[in-house]
Amino acid sequence: MGVENENVKPWLDDEGNHLADKLLIKISKNWDQATWDEYLNSLEGGLKERRVSTKKYDKICELEVSSIFVSDESDIEKDFQIQKLIRKLTKKQQRAVKLYFFEQLTQNQIASRLKISVDLATGLA
Repeated sequence: MGVENENVKPWLDDEGNHLADKLLIKISKNWDQATWDEYLNSLEGGLKERRVSTKKYDKICELEVSSIFVSDESDIEKDFQIQKLIRKLTKKQQRAVKLYFFEQLTQNQIASRLKISVDLATGLA
């Protein structure tokens, strides 16, 4: 299956979007060298900026559920509730939570840092 027509690109669907990886793997088994070369060249140059048509942009905007400029109050409320609950923990528990979630330490690292047993660290984090 060579490139018979320069406009035919077997790695693109009817709308010009790249095919899913699984489908691409199936169909590419029959490609000749010329098709592979054209495909690889399209990937190298595929990262160039290009204008989005107004029609396509409008469609994307219509599908957008929420504005990127408006913060979600529910997230702010969740953060407040989490902070409120964390304040109820002991200082050592608060430190363990911070080490685990914000500094992404393992339970062994937390135990070492807080000078406690790993079993106790497991219960804290």
